[in-house]
Amino acid sequence: MKKENIILVSATLFIFLAFGFITQVFDNYIGLCLLYHNPARQSNDTYSYINAASNFLHHFSADPMRPLAYPLLIGLPIIFNAGINSIYLWAIFVNVIAWVLTVWFVFNTLALFTSKRIAWIAAIICMFCVGNLEYICYFLTETVYACIITGSIYFVALYINREKINSLAWAFVLFCMSILMKPTLWPVFLPVTLVLIYIGLKNRIGTPRNTIVRYFSILLIGIMSISFQLGMMKKDFGIYTLSFNGKKTLYEFIGSFASSIRDKANLSKIERARVETMNSFIENKQWQKIDSISDADRNDQLKNNTRNYLKALRIDIEINTFSPGTFAIANNRNWPFFDLVENACIWLSYWQNVLFTEFGVIGIFLIMFIRKRLGNKTIIVAFINWGIIMFIIVISGISFWQLNRFHVVLTPLVLINAGLLFASATKKPINT
Repeated sequence: MKKENIILVSATLFIFLAFGFITQVFDNYIGLCLLYHNPARQSNDTYSYINAASNFLHHFSADPMRPLAYPLLIGLPIIFNAGINSIYLWAIFVNVIAWVLTVWFVFNTLALFTSKRIAWIAAIICMFCVGNLEYICYFLTETVYACIITGSIYFVALYINREKINSLAWAFVLFCMSILMKPTLWPVFLPVTLVLIYIGLKNRIGTPRNTIVRYFSILLIGIMSISFQLGMMKKDFGIYTLSFNGKKTLYEFIGSFASSIRDKANLSKIERARVETMNSFIENKQWQKIDSISDADRNDQLKNNTRNYLKALRIDIEINTFSPGTFAIANNRNWPFFDLVENACIWLSYWQNVLFTEFGVIGIFLIMFIRKRLGNKTIIVAFINWGIIMFIIVISGISFWQLNRFHVVLTPLVLINAGLLFASATKKPINT
């Protein structure tokens, strides 16, 4: 490993440990789990991921709400009949490794196109993003998902910069893993797959046969992973789908919000009724009804309540943008300055969310303004980044009251685009 990468990894780990000590997140998020078997600071989603892993590893059954990627990743200790404490510790270890890799991907992606100084600045900013640091201590997908998406961008950049076609195939595998973790990018799976098959066929002439065979073999890994999830869902629930969670969320969240605006009714009451409807279907294992009622409601809303549906989407995106982290932490060590620490974390996570989200949206227009300085290769990376950013922001509008949870995954992508923009505005990128 290069000296700069050793320094990068060491610095990232140190900042995480310092953050954990100063904010006491270890005591509040992890200590409660390990000492009292009471993950009071954890999301209810934590239990669902562990249950999904247990169902698959013990009964070879899919989970109706959780695609298999994250449950299997954090549930590996179940194979060895490990206790709940081991699962908690393993999940935190996975998140820490994912966070370190995320910073590494930011640095090395930018190093392909800009000076090392710019790559270092972006990586250091990433290390200090408190909104992301908090989620490392949650047993949720956000940290690992951000790593996988950023890794996919890194391999795309590697292909564009060095024309190593197998790097593009590995980017596709990570893209598929991201879908199996959070199906945000599922709508573009088919077009992305077709484009990559076309690229492989186009490059078969002039490329060693072994390289092309390896390329398509790696692509097949990604395709088969998606197919496996779809097949498991069909086997256990009768429908080819990644999960029912997306349909459930559409019906319970944005469907409730749009209806409440139209009818000028109480949102909580409408949402509660819809949640009860979905829970009834789940309890009675009426999986097809979850799918059909959600589709029917969405189609009806888009046809007959379009304005309010889009209004609800806009409001949800605004709320998700202008929200800080939760930082539900207690001053277990009775430090006199702890309130200042907590308020600083909330303030920093708020502005991180606002500024990064807004730059993620408008950054592409700034990049287009100086696209001639950016270079043909670099602009492709910037556009792919922007496309993923926009997808995540729009999909986040389906849910409400989620604080900064959905947008923290944008941090590394925004920093990569910011680094490319800064390099282009001040000096021509090294590799264009």
